[in-house]
Amino acid sequence: LKRDFKVGTTIIAIALMTELIVGFDIGITQILIPFFGASLIGLAASRLSQTDDAGNASWPVVIGISVFAILAVGAVGGLLTGRYGNVGVRGLVNLWGAFVDALLWVLRWPIELAMRLLIALIDWLKNVFGGEETPAEEIGGAAPGPPDFNAAAEQAEKATEYALGALRWPLSILLVVVLFFILVYAYRRFSSRYGDDADSDRESIRGDADARADMMKLLSSLVPSWLKGGERRSLWKWPEGEKGVAEAFLLYFDTLAHAIKRGMVFDPNVTPNERMPALAVFLPGAPIHAVTSRFNAACYGGQPTDAAELDHLRQAVEDAAQQP
Repeated sequence: LKRDFKVGTTIIAIALMTELIVGFDIGITQILIPFFGASLIGLAASRLSQTDDAGNASWPVVIGISVFAILAVGAVGGLLTGRYGNVGVRGLVNLWGAFVDALLWVLRWPIELAMRLLIALIDWLKNVFGGEETPAEEIGGAAPGPPDFNAAAEQAEKATEYALGALRWPLSILLVVVLFFILVYAYRRFSSRYGDDADSDRESIRGDADARADMMKLLSSLVPSWLKGGERRSLWKWPEGEKGVAEAFLLYFDTLAHAIKRGMVFDPNVTPNERMPALAVFLPGAPIHAVTSRFNAACYGGQPTDAAELDHLRQAVEDAAQQP
């Protein structure tokens, strides 16, 4: 479904651009709402667990309301654009522009004060370092008049207007970035509060599941991994149980790590016994059979292994990994 949705979206985008280029309607706009409606319903329904749980009865209603709301917003926006042109959607742009203008109005006063101080400093430096010597015949003449404050104020006002005009687009971009990171922060807080941290739980939407946690898992797939934060988790998992069991897990995982470093491709769908020939190829001379046997005993039977035997096996694996 995901692949079909991506392919369909790409085809529709190309068709819309073609429609704009050729200048006449080719009928692509009429299938937008049916396509996205069917796609949203299919993607949402595919997340439902395949069980006969009576709790699933409420989820078609939730999915139907959600899909209807999304399509209704898109349809209203399209109708406004079609009826009034850019006026229907332009209101949001005008609202954003008014917000930016309000911020610039607040920033105007400190910027103008800074410009006045800067112009005064420049004039003072010109008088100190750039002034010409007064001729001798003018020493007894009239004293110089006071500085023209109106001209300085006019220069400061012009510089302020120029600075505000230059700040408009950078400020708009900065506000969008800040708003984006605020939403990311809110998402992280919400997901950490209501999300399910158990990796072993199968993701599904069931009547007995936490709907908010399931929805956060669905939404998390839309967020890039670099925005999700959190600590990096190890590829391997082992029990924190009886001594000799976790150590057998770690020995097997270290053996896998050595083989992967030497070029083995890790296939998670292969059982430990089926993986032994590949391990023997990439770690010749290592006690692969014994390491796998102790891992199977610890994994499936919870049987601990003596520490001395584990140390001996680990040393043999390390020696094999050092071989060229």
